[in-house]
Amino acid sequence: MPFATLLSIGFLGERIHWRRWLGIGMSFIGVGLIGFSPEVFHSWAGLLLIVVAAFIGAVGLVAIKRVHELEPLELQAWLAWGSVPLLLPLSLFLEDGQLQSLRTRRRHRLELRSCIRRGSRASSPIRRTSR
Repeated sequence: MPFATLLSIGFLGERIHWRRWLGIGMSFIGVGLIGFSPEVFHSWAGLLLIVVAAFIGAVGLVAIKRVHELEPLELQAWLAWGSVPLLLPLSLFLEDGQLQSLRTRRRHRLELRSCIRRGSRASSPIRRTSR
């Protein structure tokens, strides 16, 4: 994520080596090859929202690096659990088909369970006290 890299250079004084820049460039090329569509440029508002969301996410990632009481993964898990009360009702209200997808597609159910397990492990108080 180039925003996080740029912010970490500016605010955290991190040094970024050529391999990381190469990886960022390769990821942009890959995303461009896989997902580019000329229709994207017809919706500048949507494109702007994506860029703003990526920037806000990067600010959060850089801020997480400054929190020393919790590990970054642990803090990310707590933030994810904290977003459930807001995002779950919005998803149920604004989207359709997600519940049917979970009922009919075994792979989706397994991925959801895996995400919940990993998030629970990362945010577990037992893990925090056993360091």
